[in-house]
Amino acid sequence: MATFTVNTTVDENDGVGVGDVSLRDAIAAATAGDRIVFDAGVFTADGDELNNTAVDLTLGALLLTQGITIDGDVDGDGVADVTIDGNGGSRLLDISNNVMGVSLESLTFAGANATGEGAALRLRSGAEATILNSTFDGNISAGRGGAIRAYSNSDLTIVNSAITNNTSAAGAIATTGYFTNIVNTTIAGNHATSATQGGGGIYALTNNLRVLNSTITGNRTEGDGGGIYGDGILTLVVDNSIIAGNSAGGAGDDVAQSVI
Repeated sequence: MATFTVNTTVDENDGVGVGDVSLRDAIAAATAGDRIVFDAGVFTADGDELNNTAVDLTLGALLLTQGITIDGDVDGDGVADVTIDGNGGSRLLDISNNVMGVSLESLTFAGANATGEGAALRLRSGAEATILNSTFDGNISAGRGGAIRAYSNSDLTIVNSAITNNTSAAGAIATTGYFTNIVNTTIAGNHATSATQGGGGIYALTNNLRVLNSTITGNRTEGDGGGIYGDGILTLVVDNSIIAGNSAGGAGDDVAQSVI
């Protein structure tokens, strides 16, 4: 397993070994099990997850075709020190079909704008990803998943993270994957604009959804289920969590449809 160190904020695609190493360069060079970290001399740890040193994407979404780790914790305190910013121009990350073992750690995802689904992160069918100590803030999708879209047979785990102020047709997190686990995470201030879909915080369809030690609040939808909208969910487990203070233009300010 190799470790690649990103040492520029510029979004370039000239390969590792030619000039600086961009995040895009590192992703292209990495193979399964490799790790990508960030140079502390370039990416400053300031403790403010929404004011980090940013990689500003200018070449479109980053494509992950291997199970790799991207770790934005520069100083080892478990807090995001690196922002991946779409500047309103594109999706941020796209994980290919059946890619297992992706880990996204201590990163802030912001400024994504997708005409399709999954503005910040799109998790394709059969893929697996873990998100740890990260923030998804202020992303916009014309379809489902203002922050994250997980497709069929995918596994998504989100731990110690925040999903805030994202906008989409349905769900800041929209999942039709097999397992979705949300642990120690806050989902707040998100807006689903479709009156015919729903889920200001989470949109879940034919899914096993687990929410543990988490808070889902202040989300709104023009449809049903301000906090969670579920249809055909196989299992729903909510343990030691708060789902309250959400609003819906349709039924169920906090929870709607056949989720219980």
